[in-house]
Amino acid sequence: LSSRGRRSAPLHGAAFAPPPRRSRTAAAALRAAAPEMATVSFSHVHLYCDALKELQEYKALEGKLNAFVACAGPALAREGGVDVESGQASWLSLSDKHGHPATGQRDPASWSPSGQDVVEQMLVGLGWRITGACEGAETRSFVVTSRDEEGVKFVVTAHKTRSVQELASDAELAEAATNRARLAEATPEHFDAARLARFSAQRRGREGIAVLGFATA
Repeated sequence: LSSRGRRSAPLHGAAFAPPPRRSRTAAAALRAAAPEMATVSFSHVHLYCDALKELQEYKALEGKLNAFVACAGPALAREGGVDVESGQASWLSLSDKHGHPATGQRDPASWSPSGQDVVEQMLVGLGWRITGACEGAETRSFVVTSRDEEGVKFVVTAHKTRSVQELASDAELAEAATNRARLAEATPEHFDAARLARFSAQRRGREGIAVLGFATA
């Protein structure tokens, strides 16, 4: 209504008209012409650590673990809980044939959760296996995965001769590693020593997660 109580004429009446309906055929054509949205999924976690053993050591450990599951099955599947003493005896009995790969000869009673080999812990504690490896000029890397093809994947990289702390504490060493890595064209960029040296400097010599990887399709 106007200020005098009379109904005023609508302004721009055409603007209040409902929009014309788009035909289903036209809408379908527009959807078909529009580019499909890329799908993004989690791929892997990339860790940088102090040291890694050679692939043969870890594979020998995998063989010993497989033998352990075969011989200690009853102890592991016992109703009411795991028979730790029987399992420990089964593990120690495998030393004559399989030796002490990766872990070395240790007293189980003296085990400590700190300062452990991260790949070894994934193999023993989680039952995962190494499914990929890259032996670079100065670094060594492994892919560790579960049985699930769509499951989590861990990529672990370490310098062959220097710990993360040593790389971080020596600027000249880090720079030399960078220069050498640039010459090592056969090493993928995400595995080269330059990346490890830069990470160690930023993290002040601490191991940790360097990358969260995603895949697109």
